[in-house]
Amino acid sequence: MLKIHFICIANYCRSPAAEKIFNHLSPNHMISSSSGIYPFNQPRMDERTSKFLNHIGIVENYHVPSEFDEKKFNESDLIILFDIKILLHLQKKFKNINSKAKIYNAINQNLNIRDPYKIKKESDYFIEMEKIHTIVKEWIKHLK
Repeated sequence: MLKIHFICIANYCRSPAAEKIFNHLSPNHMISSSSGIYPFNQPRMDERTSKFLNHIGIVENYHVPSEFDEKKFNESDLIILFDIKILLHLQKKFKNINSKAKIYNAINQNLNIRDPYKIKKESDYFIEMEKIHTIVKEWIKHLK
C-alpha cells in the first residue's frame, strides 16, 4: 500500500481537500492522509471546502485538523506539500524530509494554488479547490 500525505499550513482548506479527493479517486493500492504544521483549532475543515467536495460528489467530509509529526513522517511514502514555506519549516524538524517530500506542483509547474483561506468570494475559492482537484488527479496518474 502506497501512503501519501498532504500538508498545508493549517490542515483546514487545501490538504483535507486533497486527502478526500485522493482517497475518492485513487486505486486500492494507494491511500492518503493530511495534516498541517499549525493545525486549525476547529474540529472540521473549512465549510467552503466541504461544499466544494459535495459539489464534485464527495460527501464523506468528516475531518479534524492535526499536526504533522514524527509518526506521520515515518508512515508516509510520499509527502506532498502545498507551500515552499512548509518545506523550509519541516527541514528544521526532520533531517530526511527531502527524501520523501515534493511540492504539490512538481509534476505540473504551470499550476499554482493559492492558500484559499482568506479568499472572500466563494467562486474564487472554488477555483483554487478545482486546481487541487486537478493536481490530485495528476498525482494519481503519475503514481499509478
